[in-house]
Amino acid sequence: MKDSMKFFNEMQTFLDQNPTLYETAHHKLASLMHELEYIKQQEALPLRLRKIQELKHLHFFVDAYQRGYKWTKHQVVALLEDIDAFEPQYPEDYYCLQPVVVKKQTIDEQENLELIDGQQRLTTIYIILAYLTNKSFFKLCYKTRKESSIFLNQHIFQLEDCVDKTFDDYVKNHPQLNNIDNYYFFSAYQAVQDWFLKKQKTSLDIRDKWMQKLLHATKVIWYQPESPVDEGDDKKQSIAIFQRINQGKISLTNAELLKALFLHALKDPKEGTTAETFKIKQSEMANQWDMIEHALQNPDFWAFVCPHDQSNVYTRIELLFDLISEKFVSSKSTVRWNTLAKKQEYYTFQYFADQLQNNQHHKVTALWKTIQQGFYRLNEWFSHDESYHLIGFIVGQKIKTITELWAIAHQDSKREAFQLKLKQIIAQHIRQCFGQTSSAEHKQPIIFEHLHYDDKTSHIISLLLLLNIDLHRQQGTRFPFKLYYAPNKIWSLEHIHAQKSKIAENTNPQHWYNEQRDILLHVSTHDLTHDQTQQLLNALEMCHSQPTCENRQLYFDLQQQYLKNFLEQRTHQLDNLCLLDKRDNSVLSNKGFYEKRQVVMQLQKTERRFIPIATQWVFAKYFNPDVEDFTIWNQKDRQMYRAALIQCWEYYQGNLFEKTLHGTQA
Repeated sequence: MKDSMKFFNEMQTFLDQNPTLYETAHHKLASLMHELEYIKQQEALPLRLRKIQELKHLHFFVDAYQRGYKWTKHQVVALLEDIDAFEPQYPEDYYCLQPVVVKKQTIDEQENLELIDGQQRLTTIYIILAYLTNKSFFKLCYKTRKESSIFLNQHIFQLEDCVDKTFDDYVKNHPQLNNIDNYYFFSAYQAVQDWFLKKQKTSLDIRDKWMQKLLHATKVIWYQPESPVDEGDDKKQSIAIFQRINQGKISLTNAELLKALFLHALKDPKEGTTAETFKIKQSEMANQWDMIEHALQNPDFWAFVCPHDQSNVYTRIELLFDLISEKFVSSKSTVRWNTLAKKQEYYTFQYFADQLQNNQHHKVTALWKTIQQGFYRLNEWFSHDESYHLIGFIVGQKIKTITELWAIAHQDSKREAFQLKLKQIIAQHIRQCFGQTSSAEHKQPIIFEHLHYDDKTSHIISLLLLLNIDLHRQQGTRFPFKLYYAPNKIWSLEHIHAQKSKIAENTNPQHWYNEQRDILLHVSTHDLTHDQTQQLLNALEMCHSQPTCENRQLYFDLQQQYLKNFLEQRTHQLDNLCLLDKRDNSVLSNKGFYEKRQVVMQLQKTERRFIPIATQWVFAKYFNPDVEDFTIWNQKDRQMYRAALIQCWEYYQGNLFEKTLHGTQA
């Protein structure tokens, strides 16, 4: 490049001195100079995608602070298989390898690239190409391990006949090469040779096809940070980058790569962006990036938009880029970004690198504006209470993903229309929870009793969660998705009136008596005759006035004889269920209503536990405006609770339920 630029500078001077030639040559020369300058600018970019073909004749070295080559045969074969399986559908399609981090170094007046990260992959590619071409595609040396460099750059081309030999056999004739690096080089070469020999049995041109795919349809994410002026700082920088990437296996993330890509794409070599202007633009974008990152690190915001993703807080901005690139959308307008490409780890980076190819300054500005607008949309959803509750429920219950909702919002960006669609999604979910799956069933009213405790627990939990969210909506407060989806929370169903009838042994006798009497007084004649009701009431009175074992057993026996099915149905209906964390549920056990009420109040006030608002209201009896007795969960309480449930669910679509009190007369 330096020689070319020198030549054309001299040619420009010559033409300036010969005006008669100038006019005919000026246009083409100026155009060519412009393109050369552009290429020069491109080569100076710290982050870009490079074809493997572009690495030809480069000189790499591995410094002393790095470990040696350690890839196993399994890892080598995995790389061979991945590239072999990749089938480009369009000329511009490519397979993307993980990042390679390099830094320019001059050694003995020779320009070299220090290989900071990506040694294992690049060494494997070197070995594969050594097998396929029997010559060095690029140069790869180890700064302090001379024997390793000698093996890679000389002896590896003599291994063609070693497919059946062991490394011990090999080093008998080359004892000076007996080190751990060379053992892994040898094993990798054998793995490559064995793989191709097996493939050649069914595909004679596999070597050429595979190599063409590697060289021309495989790219590596190329990251080349600028070197500090001071040599000591230069060494420290290399080690710091290496430690950052390799300690704890922390690879470069899409977020880090995208930030570098966007910041450096701001420079427009074709318009001659000055260093000062470039720096101002970078600072402005970096500040905007940090603002978005900070907002996404808000636990309440993230629990609303991605409640089941506890990913690194510093990579959450990737969500915006994923949404814009439509990473998780099955059908895209741009066909070439197909499902196969989306499976690649760095899909999102590849997408934007492709969009910004040729360093289009105006395009990066437009793309960044799109990212900002995407954030503003998410932030608007989060800030608006109605959208917050609708989206938070849909995403949290995995009815639809945030990506799917993003696509729906694209169809109609008006808030009212979008919210209407969200309510329709929730209404359909309610029907599905009650077992209405067909379009014909969706035309029928829902029967409240068709869902009970023994059905799919997740459906009941989802419906009860919706009640809790709706109560916050009615109160003008916001449901705490952050607390509900906390990693340690496992939600379960709590019976408001305990499951087991033999409760007199572990609760207040008077409370238990009041509860049992209320049940008997509200049993319909359909479930119990007048005589049977009287027998039970007499047995209950005896059990209460003379609490002997015999009297208790008589009452329980009559219950089992006359009311077994009724009590089981009544106990497991939705109007006797509420939400509690599994840990708190175990504390309540089979206590009576009044005792449960006391425990719930203690958990909330003393131990600061998160108790959902509907569960609080159940045990505080807030659903019943005319409370007569706080010691029992009576029939009036159940009816008012049921009415609140139905009112909540019909907020999302009117007339969902059968308009009777069927089943409320217990």
